[in-house]
This record gives sequence, structure tokens and C-alpha cells, in this order.
Amino acid sequence: MKNADRIVSVWDNQGGDTNDSGTHTVTLQLEVGDHVYVRLNENKQIYDDANHYNSFSGFLLFPL
Repeated sequence: MKNADRIVSVWDNQGGDTNDSGTHTVTLQLEVGDHVYVRLNENKQIYDDANHYNSFSGFLLFPL
């Protein structure tokens, strides 16, 4: 999410397998006060364990 706008989505429907993954890479032009975050939709779940496979990170490529 960027502010209140969905930028990308990833999901999987329940199936017979248990090992699924998804990834996205996005480049955004941000302004002071913008908020970038991950939102888990209602009634959905995300898997994690002691290895902490899930991550969200951001990098400043260059200032404008």
C-alpha cells in the first residue's frame, strides 16, 4: 500500500499443497508524508515460523 492505494497484491487459493510463496519488487516515487506498508486482507492469514521468512524492506535509491 502507498497511503490508501493498493500498489500490488499477491495471494493463493487453498489447494492440496502447503508450500507456496510470492514476491514483489516495486519502485515508488514518494513525497514527504507518504506511508508505505503491507496490509493483510480480512479473514486471510500469512505463514511464518522461527526462520522469519516474511519480510518488508525499503531503500532510498536517490533523493529528488
